[in-house]
Amino acid sequence: MHSQTTNIPDCPNDYRSLWTGYSYVMNKGKDLGGSVQDLGSPGSCLEKFEALPFIECNQNRKCVRYSTANRGYWLAAVNSEGRPLPMSTTGQQGADRVSRCRVCGTPI
Repeated sequence: MHSQTTNIPDCPNDYRSLWTGYSYVMNKGKDLGGSVQDLGSPGSCLEKFEALPFIECNQNRKCVRYSTANRGYWLAAVNSEGRPLPMSTTGQQGADRVSRCRVCGTPI
């Protein structure tokens, strides 16, 4: 569940909370295209905010963080008038402007 605010939403009655996080939408690579995250899936609620939350590994088991030429897109929180909060995702800045989310499990 995505709140589209900086408040963490509650699970529906009788459902249990599995984790809370930040609403992640997609990444876009400089040369590799991009990847969209379905907001209805648990993978769109990342427990930790990182401007670029992905690493890339090759067949030689060497892994590197995505470069700054790549972009991560987060669901912006909106203010009381329904306007998105100003956003900057440089480094770790921006977490206070991203929609919060909660993943809920099956009923208790």
